[in-house]
Amino acid sequence: MEKVSSSEGLVFASPIYFGEVTAQMRAFMERLLFPVYVYDEAGTKIPPKKLETAIIYTMNVKPDRFNNWFVGVDKSGPLGLFEKWIELTYEKPEILCAYDTLQFADYSNYVADVWDVEEKKKHNEEEFPKELESAYKAGVKMAERIKGKLN
Repeated sequence: MEKVSSSEGLVFASPIYFGEVTAQMRAFMERLLFPVYVYDEAGTKIPPKKLETAIIYTMNVKPDRFNNWFVGVDKSGPLGLFEKWIELTYEKPEILCAYDTLQFADYSNYVADVWDVEEKKKHNEEEFPKELESAYKAGVKMAERIKGKLN
């Protein structure tokens, strides 16, 4: 908590399992946010400062399922609520997603015929480098925003 309080930015990163962040990420978020809320009628929050934030998700689903099921209309899904709590406490997070990731190194070891393995491999080869580049650029933008606040 002390390190987070003295930082200028925070990146939350988690694979998505069953439409939610991992238990470890959820526990971290709960421990991070619980101490900064005052339980009054106004919903007062007292974070040490408005940190710049980003969220990185990796998942084995395509964008439509992610948006419709996991984020939901008006951010009513489990990931939408996760994002809302971050934004309510700190700065609005930049959201980065790696979609349709490879779930297994060797699909022949599993019953997984709901996926077209060759299509997933092709997607990974073509899209994952772009997603990495997007993550890098988001990091640069976040660093620039932080630098602007410090100057």
